[in-house]
Amino acid sequence: MNWFTFFPVILLLLLLDACKTSDDANFEVLEGDIISISSPDKAISGDNIQIEVQFHGVNGCSEGFNITAHTVGQTVTLSAYYKQPLEPQTCTEVLPAHKLNYTFFADFPGVYFFQSAQDIKIADTLTIY
Repeated sequence: MNWFTFFPVILLLLLLDACKTSDDANFEVLEGDIISISSPDKAISGDNIQIEVQFHGVNGCSEGFNITAHTVGQTVTLSAYYKQPLEPQTCTEVLPAHKLNYTFFADFPGVYFFQSAQDIKIADTLTIY
């Protein structure tokens, strides 16, 4: 085979790899400050439970992005993330409260503790039956 047949394919792959879409090129993801965690008081095992997490971004241009969890035993440590535009924009300095839900699957009965990764005093408790 001749390398001339593979050259256009390799060139095309290199060009596509270097391209960015407008979605992934215009913001960065940063960790926000959790201000509250709310869970129901009780739930039944085998259910998906919605844990509401409220947090702040850096300014009025930030948007809620994602919640992550790290579980050790029956303690679930939550981190909240927001996306912030990279391009200069006029943003208010008012810190909006973002709300995102973390879905917790209650597989075993017991008492579960949900706490902020930044401040363990921001927490809530859920009892699974």
